[in-house]
Amino acid sequence: MIERLMQEDPRYGEPEYSQRSAEIVRATRALCETLDAEEKQHLTRLENAYQLREAAAIRSAFQEGFCVAVQLALDVLEHSRQNEGICH
Repeated sequence: MIERLMQEDPRYGEPEYSQRSAEIVRATRALCETLDAEEKQHLTRLENAYQLREAAAIRSAFQEGFCVAVQLALDVLEHSRQNEGICH
């Protein structure tokens, strides 16, 4: 399980994620053709900000999910320990 969690390859939301990514790339390229150099710099900053925001949300969701999973495992272990004598 640890190896699976550490992999960077899994892409969640497929195939829609890739389809939407391709749509973003096409729209960005089309927009870039209409922009001057300064406007392209603004677009690049906007793209970077969105990417950083998405990365922050993903990282936070992973951390929250991981902590919830650990707490759940601890709760199950504690419950099992408290009820050891009941079923035997």
